[in-house]
Order: sequence, then C-alpha cells, then structure tokens
Amino acid sequence: MSLHVSKLEHLSNELQIILLKYLNFYDRYLSFFGINRRFDLLVKHLTPTKIDNVHIKQDIELLCPRDGYILHGTYMFLPHLDCNLRRLKWQFFPSDRTPQCIHQRIRRVCVHHLVDLHSFFSARLDMKELRNKISNFIDEDPPDYYDWDTPLYYTRQELESLLEVAKKKVKHEDEEIMRVAQKIWTELLERNLIKHCFDF
Repeated sequence: MSLHVSKLEHLSNELQIILLKYLNFYDRYLSFFGINRRFDLLVKHLTPTKIDNVHIKQDIELLCPRDGYILHGTYMFLPHLDCNLRRLKWQFFPSDRTPQCIHQRIRRVCVHHLVDLHSFFSARLDMKELRNKISNFIDEDPPDYYDWDTPLYYTRQELESLLEVAKKKVKHEDEEIMRVAQKIWTELLERNLIKHCFDF
C-alpha cells in the first residue's frame, strides 16, 4: 500500500485561490504572505483594492469625543492589521503625535495625506446635542425651546432643520475621510507595503 501525501504547493493557482478565499484578509496575510513569491502574488491578487466603508465608519466613531471635549488639529490616518478584530483597522493620530513604532515607509505615505479635522468633532457634537434637544422638546405655551447658550428661541421645526444641516456636514466629512483613506490604501498596495501594517 502506497501513501500519497498532497502538498499545498502542488495545487494549481486556481485551487489555491479558492482555498485562500476561505480565510479572511488578515489571516491570509499573516499565514501566507512572505512564504515565497508565488504565495505573495496569490495573496496580493485577493487583497481588496477598495477600503471597507462599513469598517472605516466604525473606526471613525471611535475617534469621536465622548465627553464633549473638542479636539482640534491635523490628523494622520494609519491602516493597521488588527489581531483582535482580524481585519484592517484605521487608526487616527494627531500628525505631531504619531507612534514611533510605525514603519517609516508607511509613515512617508500617510504623511502626504493628512486631514484637518477642526470641524469634524464639532459637527458630531452639534448633531448629538440637537438630537437631545429634539427628544426633550416640550410642546407648551410658548411652544419654543430656549437655548441658554445662544439666547435664542427654537421651534421644533427649526431644531430639526439644524439637525439636517449637521447630518449633511457629518456625511461630507465622512466621505472626505474615506476618500483620503482610499488614496492611502491604493498607494500602499502599489508600493507593496501592506505587510508592514502588522508592525505596530
């Protein structure tokens, strides 16, 4: 009786791709990238060229202030292959306080795509405050909401109009962040630097 041992490397590229698709993006890079040139090309072939908008929106929400304290400044976006989430996670750092452990080649790419987030935080806080005001609005005589900060009366309709303006501003800012993140991701792919996203 003869035993035939199958080796992964003996499989065709087509079968390799089918098997690699069962792994998520993180595990493909961690397990196969760097073995040899063939696996590097297969992993790169399966690497998405477009960022995941759902995931980056989750990462954006983590950036938002929770205590009303508004941060200001220019931010650097850094893609990181996160071992806990098993996915690409976008981290946001003030451009003057980025971690030293970031690979220099990644830093050089990201530093060319900084974003000013001065209005980013205030728009989200405005939206949160307006939602609270609308939910706590009491329809009585006079049917107005008095804003002690700006000494103005607001009707419910006016508050809802202000909320729509804040929503549009937030949507525009999210789109700008995703546009910049896509430019960074495309450049990292072209320069074959994704493997360095594990390094910090």
